[in-house]
Amino acid sequence: MDAALQILRKNIPSTVAASSKFGGFKPETDHPIRNPEVASRPVLEEIKAVWSRCHIDNGVLAAVNGCREMRAGLRRIGYSAKDVEDFSVMLAEFQGERRFSEKAGIFLSLLVSDGRDADYIIHTAHFAVPISQIGTQNTKNITVKGSAGDSLGFLMKRGLISVQGDAGRDVGLMMEDGEIRVEGAIGSIAFTANMLSGRIVRMEEQMDGK
Repeated sequence: MDAALQILRKNIPSTVAASSKFGGFKPETDHPIRNPEVASRPVLEEIKAVWSRCHIDNGVLAAVNGCREMRAGLRRIGYSAKDVEDFSVMLAEFQGERRFSEKAGIFLSLLVSDGRDADYIIHTAHFAVPISQIGTQNTKNITVKGSAGDSLGFLMKRGLISVQGDAGRDVGLMMEDGEIRVEGAIGSIAFTANMLSGRIVRMEEQMDGK
């Protein structure tokens, strides 16, 4: 694999414009979105309790480290991929929290990272704002049903992230390896000296201004 990030596509330009339509991001439809509903159960209430103890106040890396301190609590829960999927739906009730977008992305990433399964689904179409930092330090396979915010795949180590919608700025920021696939528009791709390897694929059927 090349040392630089590769962007795969067929018969299309080799760069993704930073001025894409993602700058005007809003929920996936212009009419009100009906929030999906998930019945609460003990494991989800335990995850919510850990969420309440996770705070981000000093930047993204500090937030990752701070939330990581809650891992012992998460590991005692013994949750499944289905629990993570349902919790991503339940997160809508916390949207009023300060810096919700960053916290949600980092917390969901930790749930995936420490989970016992290899494949995960995260729902985002019901959020009023895009969730950033989804797939932080990722090593698993994540399907995002909806759009993603900034820094998708931040510090990604391996695995696959598939987004069934748009992605924000700095996709693949400081990623080491793995693959990111985005069906919709991309705000910008993070070409940085710290990026070691990996691929970002923008799906052909969603190209050319769509």
